[in-house]
Amino acid sequence: APGALDLVRQLAEIEAAGKSPAGLRRWLDLAVGGPLVPWRREALTILPRLRRAGVEGTDRPSFTKWADQAAVLALDGGADLKERLSALELLGRIAPSGKAGSVEGLLNPKEPQDLQVAALRTLASWPGEPLEGRLFDGWPARTVAVRREILNLALRLPARVGLLLDRI
Repeated sequence: APGALDLVRQLAEIEAAGKSPAGLRRWLDLAVGGPLVPWRREALTILPRLRRAGVEGTDRPSFTKWADQAAVLALDGGADLKERLSALELLGRIAPSGKAGSVEGLLNPKEPQDLQVAALRTLASWPGEPLEGRLFDGWPARTVAVRREILNLALRLPARVGLLLDRI
């Protein structure tokens, strides 16, 4: 039920706000304690925040399995767009190393615009700079919505603003 998922998301945020490493580890243990069902997916909403805060233990074996499954689904051009977008959202939360190239492959003008925007947001949520200066590659072939998202991402970090200015 949607209300239950909102509750899980709110509980995750409360746990993250408490900043107790032991509490956060218990939360993650609960989230990975079984199959990836909707409430567990919502429980993972705190992962990007935990990584930014430097909390240990955000890389779990279950995450690798789930990320592999999500990457396959996101790249499956025959899959339903809603499912592909959901897979990208999960990849953005888990931020698995070694999957950035796969997600970057979705920045193809032949892919649906919504998928390209979601791929950009997914990559932007990962630690480091997965696009490594390629954020503006293919600019002429991008739709207005994809260009807008690229500009939004570029304006978030000074290094990306520099890339933008270098391209002008």
